[in-house]
Amino acid sequence: MNPTSVLIALAVIAFVLVRRLAGMPLDGRRLALLPVVLSVWGVTSLAQGFDGTLHAYGTDVGLLALGALLAFGGGLVRGVTVKLYPRDGRLWYRYTWITVAVWVGLILLRVVQLTVGWAVGADTSVLAAGLPLMLGLSMIGEVAVLGARRSVVRAS
Repeated sequence: MNPTSVLIALAVIAFVLVRRLAGMPLDGRRLALLPVVLSVWGVTSLAQGFDGTLHAYGTDVGLLALGALLAFGGGLVRGVTVKLYPRDGRLWYRYTWITVAVWVGLILLRVVQLTVGWAVGADTSVLAAGLPLMLGLSMIGEVAVLGARRSVVRAS
């Protein structure tokens, strides 16, 4: 497992948590930039990890697909927990403690996924290389829900 990727991912999560717990104006473009960057980084990391020979083909791909579904689904759930409110004529958003709990739950699920992957003989370096992609997909799920909720709030 690449410790640099893990440290960067943890730093990104900490940055996002601190900023969004304080509250920020809801700006779709700014909100979408980080998830896109993380997803591209993740796909690039995975492409470099697959050197043409997948170890335990179905296991690696299956665990990556399961991780992607869990990450995106967790992001959708997290998006529902975010507080939206008007402030200074704009729509703002702020994480709640439930949002933080969902983040923690997703991190624990990722650890469990890596542990299960190791136990069943998957290539854990490939699973670890998918970390930025999973983080990006999780944030894309959150952004999708916030975008939909923003439209509903503006319409009402």
